[in-house]
Amino acid sequence: MNTRALSLACLPLLAATPLLICAQTQSEMTASSDNALFATEATLTKLEDRISQRLDKEAQAQFTADQAAWRHYRDAHCNFLSSGSERGSVYPMLVMDCRNDLTKLRIKDLKKLLNCKDGDLSCPVPNHGT
Repeated sequence: MNTRALSLACLPLLAATPLLICAQTQSEMTASSDNALFATEATLTKLEDRISQRLDKEAQAQFTADQAAWRHYRDAHCNFLSSGSERGSVYPMLVMDCRNDLTKLRIKDLKKLLNCKDGDLSCPVPNHGT
């Protein structure tokens, strides 16, 4: 693929994700994955803060422990899924892409907790009208 065709192919990606660069080398692709994961982690952290603000001290401690356990699972799972390339230069990118994908799924799950119906006993996050 020539450079012009590659540049045109990257335009939709750049519009959708400003942090994404149209990487051509493994080092650039890894840096792009790192940037994407960093942005997704920042979104997760903000969401965790919003949820924690609605919880009492005991529930905050449980939520903090839950998130730590989830991160441990995510990291171990992604390390395993990427283990086939552990000795290759692509390994860090694969791990970060996996972590990014799972973090996006976690964000979707946690957002549901902010929108529970009043009286929903299966929801641990009180609805504060937001």
